[in-house]
Parts: sequence; structure tokens; C-alpha cells
Amino acid sequence: EELKIEAKVNISIVYENVPEVASSRLSRLRRELRTLNAPEKIISATKIPEITRVSNKIQQEHTEQRKNEGLHYSDYFSLES
Repeated sequence: EELKIEAKVNISIVYENVPEVASSRLSRLRRELRTLNAPEKIISATKIPEITRVSNKIQQEHTEQRKNEGLHYSDYFSLES
């Protein structure tokens, strides 16, 4: 229980500063937990919908801003010789 509270505090600190980073780190954490065969209950505890929503909104705003500035990044990259 103490570890859970500490984790929530740490996540909150990151979230308040940079929600996109928090979302990315949580995704990486879930991936690592799955690799370690952690119980689904622990993995699902790292899902924080508000962080995901805010991160998605910010990413969408950045995408729109780049489009308005005439910048376009493809969904994939290819190497040209």
C-alpha cells in the first residue's frame, strides 16, 4: 500500500510537469511489467485515463499546429539512397 501511494505521488509530479512524458513512461512501465509477467491487477493500476486524455489532446494540438505551419511528418519513415 505504501509503495502504491509513493508511485501515485511520483506519477503526479511527472504528470503536472509534462503529461506527454508521463503517458510515455507509463506505457513503457506497462510493457516492462508484462515482460516480467506481473499480475494484470498491477499492470492495470498504472492506467491513468486523465494522463492519457491530456497527452492525446496535447499531441493532437501539436499535430494541428504543424499542419498550420505547413510541416507534415509522415506516419512512417523510409531511407532513401
